[in-house]
Amino acid sequence: MANLRIYGDVVAFRRKVRSRLGRGNDLLSTIEGRRRIIETESRSGVMGDLQGFVAVDEVEKQYGRWVQDNRRLLDNHLGPAAEEWLTYRYAASTSSADRIDPLAALAAVSDSVRAQVANYERLQALLPTRRKLSGATSTPPRLNEVRAAGLISVEVVDSIETRMVHTGTRRTRRTAIGASKELVEAVLRSAIKLLTGTAPAKKADLRSLNRDFVAKLAALTGDPAPTRASSQTLRQFMSHATSLVVFTAEWRNELGDGHGTPTTPPRLELRHARLAIDIAESYSRFVVLTLDDAGLLPPGGT
Repeated sequence: MANLRIYGDVVAFRRKVRSRLGRGNDLLSTIEGRRRIIETESRSGVMGDLQGFVAVDEVEKQYGRWVQDNRRLLDNHLGPAAEEWLTYRYAASTSSADRIDPLAALAAVSDSVRAQVANYERLQALLPTRRKLSGATSTPPRLNEVRAAGLISVEVVDSIETRMVHTGTRRTRRTAIGASKELVEAVLRSAIKLLTGTAPAKKADLRSLNRDFVAKLAALTGDPAPTRASSQTLRQFMSHATSLVVFTAEWRNELGDGHGTPTTPPRLELRHARLAIDIAESYSRFVVLTLDDAGLLPPGGT
């Protein structure tokens, strides 16, 4: 790919190459079918010169259209490099049926098509591809630290985790996005109540919850990291982390369940759900581990 310049939409080009490759293989199947018919009828004495010419002519017309399409495709997307990916090894038969060898003509067309198919296969191997990673096994959410922290009841953590695990369909991805927001909110509300002795207002949004948590934590723990420089870096992260926390809420409002959204978005992919899951899992783990390191977790759990 480094030495192959693609003009235009690479994804569309890859799709068209795959289509041309399929048409080439279909053409080879057609040629093979015509060859078998000609051989059978020649042995039985039915095939005449005119019939052989007609059979070859039909194949040549299909081949000609395929060649023209190949030229347009490769010229448009490869520019000056198109010639090295085009193969023309076949000269069309004359318009006269006199002394034509239909089997030899079909074999010549077949050789030319196979050469171009081989070119497309080599070209396809150089193009970016979709590996369908959504079919790979995703790492399930790991909420063991949140569960062990005692901030939230085990039953609630289990319920949230169960809804975050399944992301195989659009419906379950929607559910996982909603559960991710619930996890962040539950952890922050419980943490603030732990630090202040007072539960946050029910109408408090994630932005205000995270801001309050960061402020209360800073007042109680001092330097949050091993060195002065790293503490400053971590404070900056904590201030910016509000954007991540708010993202889980906005993502839930737009794509998740639990906020009155009537339908599941048609292009809700695995990556959309995993983004919410990974943010919620990582940030919630960071919150409870920070409280644990500071010795601020409840003694007996909830």
